[in-house]
Amino acid sequence: MFRQALPLPAEAGDEASEVALASLQGGGEVPPGQRGKLAMPTDLALTSAQARGNSFGGGFADTLSERPVATWFGPVRSGLGMHLVLVTENQPEDLAPFGYVSLPPLPVETLIALSILLVAVEAIHRKDGIYIESALDPQYSL
Repeated sequence: MFRQALPLPAEAGDEASEVALASLQGGGEVPPGQRGKLAMPTDLALTSAQARGNSFGGGFADTLSERPVATWFGPVRSGLGMHLVLVTENQPEDLAPFGYVSLPPLPVETLIALSILLVAVEAIHRKDGIYIESALDPQYSL
């Protein structure tokens, strides 16, 4: 999760960025003129590095991952321009082991409804002379 001030190119001069960064580092708020620029929110939710890379560019995402939490820094270049950034939360990405990911069991009502549906489909097929078992015939296997 991070917070940003997004100056437009005309506002992103070295001196202007330094003044804004110093103000933010001193506890100041994101200037109203630098909030919501280019339809970008000031506060962005915690997302994966891949998602940040897709939105802002890989270098931007990598920079955020490497920075400490709770310290304004910048300017950082992205595909959208220059940003002053405060990382407010950073969690290392962790993939669950393959066997660990599972879905919760289905409710009994759902299982009953699926069983009724299966019986109905089988009845329709039998009426039309199509037998479910024929789909298991080796000549139809992939």
